[in-house]
Amino acid sequence: MNSSIFSHHAYFSIGDESASGKIVALLEREVFKTSGNPDFWISHFENFGIDEARLLKEMDSRQASDGRKVFLISFNATTSEAQNALLKTVEEPLGGSHFFFCIPSEESLLLTLRSRLQYLPLEQSKNNLKEAEDFLKMSLDERLAFSQKMSEDFKKGKRTKKDEVDFLNRLEEALYLATELPSDEDIKKIKKFLELKSYASIRGSSVKMI
Repeated sequence: MNSSIFSHHAYFSIGDESASGKIVALLEREVFKTSGNPDFWISHFENFGIDEARLLKEMDSRQASDGRKVFLISFNATTSEAQNALLKTVEEPLGGSHFFFCIPSEESLLLTLRSRLQYLPLEQSKNNLKEAEDFLKMSLDERLAFSQKMSEDFKKGKRTKKDEVDFLNRLEEALYLATELPSDEDIKKIKKFLELKSYASIRGSSVKMI
């Protein structure tokens, strides 16, 4: 990725609503004023639906006062209808429009929408990301030992289920940052990993099974 976050017109980052603050900081570094700027739109949605997608499209159609518009959206869930409605908006935005989406995980996105977005890793996860990167370098036996210790830490109250899910999110980021193209076997493993992440998001799912 180029040094400027304006080198692409649409990004997604993995994180919750608080991750938006990191993107705001990146925008400010690019000398894009966010506070009091009518060309900057930031909002969080519990569920991003078709009405919100239409609103975003309508906002994009407005002329920017200073040549560049930025939309920063975070959500906990979204619908297929909303994402399909966004396809043309993010693929063919008006000149100067840039979109940033903070989402809970990649599986929140349809492949058609995902292909139009560039992944933007956030600085907030660097410390936790190292743990995930170290995990990927471990042998199978070392990974099993790591998982066993994580399970024991949970039982002792040293970790919570949120910690477990956060680790899976960091592991997903580490996979994205890998420079080598995955082999067919790697793809099978990644699919299993995404199934695990989907299970982890279910309320009441077993931490031991994770």
